Amino acid sequence: MQLNQQRHVWERWPQKLLWGKTAVIVGIGPIAEDLAVRCAAFGLRVIGVSDARTEVPHFKKILPRSRIQEAAAEADFMVVLVPLSSQTRHMIDDGVLGAMKQTGILINLARGPVVDEKALIQRLRDGRIAGAALDVFEVEPLPSDSPLWDMPNVIVTPRIGGMSDVYAEQVLPLVVHNLRCFLDGRLAEMKNIVRGCLPG
Repeated sequence: MQLNQQRHVWERWPQKLLWGKTAVIVGIGPIAEDLAVRCAAFGLRVIGVSDARTEVPHFKKILPRSRIQEAAAEADFMVVLVPLSSQTRHMIDDGVLGAMKQTGILINLARGPVVDEKALIQRLRDGRIAGAALDVFEVEPLPSDSPLWDMPNVIVTPRIGGMSDVYAEQVLPLVVHNLRCFLDGRLAEMKNIVRGCLPG
């Protein structure tokens, strides 16, 4: 429609809705919790993938990482929010991408190396998944010769997912909460912590 606007073309077609679709969120922390609320408001069914949590509001079900391909098979949208670690490097590999619907869209807001970029490029080229929206990449800045720049089924953004004009207002309550928990020795109550990064 934006191209039609530029060309001054009046053309109408039925619009695809989010209602009734399934969003699979890989990694469940505060960002995923907020995203699930917004997905539910648009009528999406939300499935989570996490080894740390088994029940979270607005998630219809949560599967362990060992069942990620099963979750991927249900995804109209698969949103990657898991932190990068040795266990999550290339977690979204060719097997996971291959389990997705041909109409599925991958959204990576986590870290580039969580997704096997070569496998993703091949799946996108072959039309075996519909598209991808990528804010993070295995090499950043994304090299100018990367095929991702020119793929019609890919949206590339320059790692702006965490940037906003109100970032301080968004993140400071979490920082204050975690500092209080840390100082009080309540480490288990800290939020959005990567396992293995705390003492004990």
